[in-house]
Amino acid sequence: MHLPEKEAVHVGIWVPTRGAGCIMWFITLVFVAVGGAILYFALQMPDVPGTGDVFGSRRTELIVTGAFFAVSPLIGNLMVRTIVGRANRKPRRLLQCGVRGTAEVVSMQETGTTLNNVPQVEFRLKVSVPGSETYEAVVKDYVSVVDLAVLRPGSVVGVLVDPDDPGSMMMWDGEG
Repeated sequence: MHLPEKEAVHVGIWVPTRGAGCIMWFITLVFVAVGGAILYFALQMPDVPGTGDVFGSRRTELIVTGAFFAVSPLIGNLMVRTIVGRANRKPRRLLQCGVRGTAEVVSMQETGTTLNNVPQVEFRLKVSVPGSETYEAVVKDYVSVVDLAVLRPGSVVGVLVDPDDPGSMMMWDGEG
C-alpha cells in the first residue's frame, strides 16, 4: 500500500500557558497597565488644543494612544494563542490517540526549503504499526542538522500514526 505525500507534524508542542506564554501575558499586562494609566491621566486633564491636525486636542491624542496600548496587545496575544492552538491540534491528537509504530527510512532528500536555518527533508518511509500491513509513506518535515547526521536510509525511527488516517503521522522519539 502506498499513501500520498503528507506534511509530517512536529513533535515540539508549544503550550502558551507555560514558559513563553507566561512571558507573553506578562508583557501584555504591562502594556494594558500603561495604556490604562495613559487613559486615566487623559480623562483627568483639561481639554487643551493639540499639536497635530489629526485629533484636535492633546486629551484626544492621549485617549487614542492609551486605547491603542491597552487593546492591541490583547488582540495580538489572543491571535498568537489561536494560531498556536490550531497548529498544535494535530500533534496533541497524535500524542493522545496515535498508534505507536516504527518506520524504516527508505530514502531522504532535502527539499531546498528552510525554516530558521532548519532544512525541510522529504522522507520515504516503510511504516509498520501493530494490526496493519507494512506500507510506504512520504512525509516532509523540518529536521535539525544534528538529527540529520543520525537519520540515514536504513535507520528505524519511532512514529505515531493516526488510527483514522494512516498517512497522518509524526516521527516520535518516545518522549512527551
